[in-house]
Amino acid sequence: MIDSGFETTSLRMTLLLLVTFQAPAADVDRIMDAVVAIAPLAMGKYDRNAYQSAHGIERYRPLDGAAAGAETELRRRPGTVEVSFELPDDQALAARVVEAIFQHIPTRNR
Repeated sequence: MIDSGFETTSLRMTLLLLVTFQAPAADVDRIMDAVVAIAPLAMGKYDRNAYQSAHGIERYRPLDGAAAGAETELRRRPGTVEVSFELPDDQALAARVVEAIFQHIPTRNR
């Protein structure tokens, strides 16, 4: 396992944190605007670098203590996507970004 970055003649490799979240596709732009207000997600001459999957179905069942209350049936939410991006290996920055994602994800996910 590589525990530090390294360089070759052609490129420089750095350690990064991979952040991934799932959300309704309609909410991703708003969530990512909050993320890039904290971290521009820059790579070389590009910023706002992230990956968004195709639409899928989120599956979950609320248990005791969930905002929706406990349910017996499995919920299925179509139109959910997965978004991932990389951050510098900086715990304070990661904490701010993760908190921004949490604050901007629709309440029904909590």
